[in-house]
This record gives sequence, C-alpha cells and structure tokens, in this order.
Amino acid sequence: MINSKKKWNKYELDVRKMYKSLGYNTETSRYANRKKDDEKVDLVNTWFVNVQCKHYKNLSVWKVVEVLKEMPRDEKLNIVHAKITNKWSVVILNEKDWIHLLELNKNLKWKK
Repeated sequence: MINSKKKWNKYELDVRKMYKSLGYNTETSRYANRKKDDEKVDLVNTWFVNVQCKHYKNLSVWKVVEVLKEMPRDEKLNIVHAKITNKWSVVILNEKDWIHLLELNKNLKWKK
C-alpha cells in the first residue's frame, strides 16, 4: 500500500507532467523555487497561475478553501488541483478568479 505522502508526491508529478505535455516548462517548487514552496505553491512556470496539488481520500470544500487562503496574493490566479482517491480530479479556484478567466475568454474570443 502506498502512503499518503507518496500519493501526494505522485499526483504532484502527474500534474507537472500534464503541464509539460502542454508545452510549459513546469517544475516542482521543491526543485526550482524554495520561496514558492514556502508560499504553498507546488508547481512553478505554469503561465498565469499558482498551482497547489492535493490528494484526498474524501474531498471537503472547506479544506480546499483553507488551501486557497494560504496561497500567495499576487498577480497570478490561485488554483488547486485536487484528486479524490481512485475516483476523479478537479481544479478549484475562487469565484473572482473564475470571473477573470471568463473575461479573458471574452476578450480572446476562444471557442465556446
């Protein structure tokens, strides 16, 4: 059986791999930027977002809210990639950041 630290680390590396497959030069903050790691950011070089990765047995919205509160308050959007054991993964962000993405979509005219 894999322990929770290994599950979290594997999920973080899986998310990093996904960003890399999309063309980003993404690294873990433990490797590339200790200051970001201290600020509760798990992945760096992820375009305009701060990324935190969490692996949960049971997802609680309040746990994710607490994670978002601990993340930096800078020009980047804060998102949490959350994986529920053996079920599914979600990306969670606050409403203000979601509205910002909707405005970007409107201005860039991405396909709907």
